[in-house]
Formats: sequence, C-alpha cells, structure tokens
Amino acid sequence: MSLKYEFHIRNHPLYVLMYNALRYAQQHNMLLVSAAGNDAREASYVYPCWFGGPRSMCVAALSDDRTENTLAGFSNWGQRVDVAAYGEGIFFGRWENGTGRYFYGTSAATPIVSGIAAILLSMNIEPGMVKRLIDANSDPISFAPSRSILGGALNALNTVQHAIHILQAKFT
Repeated sequence: MSLKYEFHIRNHPLYVLMYNALRYAQQHNMLLVSAAGNDAREASYVYPCWFGGPRSMCVAALSDDRTENTLAGFSNWGQRVDVAAYGEGIFFGRWENGTGRYFYGTSAATPIVSGIAAILLSMNIEPGMVKRLIDANSDPISFAPSRSILGGALNALNTVQHAIHILQAKFT
C-alpha cells in the first residue's frame, strides 16, 4: 500500500476508515511501507506513517550526498519515521532523446525500502522481523537536532547479510 494523507481532526470519517484499514492489515500480518512526505516538517498526522506499529515502516528521504547520510531538505522527519533511503536523483529511465530521467522525494525512497523488505519476505522472514532487521542494520544519520528520525539510513547489504546469517543459524 502506498499513500499519504493528512488528518487534523481525529474523528474525520476518512481518518476512521483509514485507521481501521491499517489496523486490519497489521492484524493480518501485512507489512506496510509508506512515505513520510515532502513538506520539510515533522510527519505528524501523515498517514499511514503516523499509524506506526510493529509491521509498519515510515520512510524519509536521504540527500544525494553520498559521503554522509543526511536527510534531504524536503523530507519530513519525526519519531514515527523508522528509516531513510536515498530519495534524490533516483534514475528511472531515459527520455526519448537519451538523457536520464530522475525521481525525487520520499516516494522515490520508499520503493527502495519496500524492495529490501520484499527480498527479506521472500526469504521467509516474518513481517515484524523485517522491520527489526532493517532497523538493526541501519547506518547513522547526521541531522540537525530539530530534524531527527527514530531510525537510521537503510543499509541494504548489511540487512540481507544479517538475514542470511539468521537463516543459516536456524538450519544448522
């Protein structure tokens, strides 16, 4: 599921409908990965990110500065944001004249996290464990104190290697 909606009134009919749908999905062992938003502010009441839970991951965007993990200037942040992935300059094809096409935003970062989650799920890792593995293997992020997130920067290689190690230990 990929969507973003802001609610300022908790009894709004759409809020209740979305809350119930997200709760149902988590109760049925589904992993939800969603974008934090591109408003350069705290991700308060941005759903489904703000819903949280053991099988819900909210994704911020990292800048394209590959020397240091920093949040992109446009990325939302906050204590419900679980992980960040690159969200600037994501190549996704070519224009008809051959020049590159690039994608920006937390909606560019989220599929990267979803892809790693899909790899882990294909290895029969439980959805709740997927979130814990991604979190445990994330790299530190440099951010201003007012722009922090709960987790770190996605480290896809370490995450998958850790999952392989867990599975090898399980079967030996």
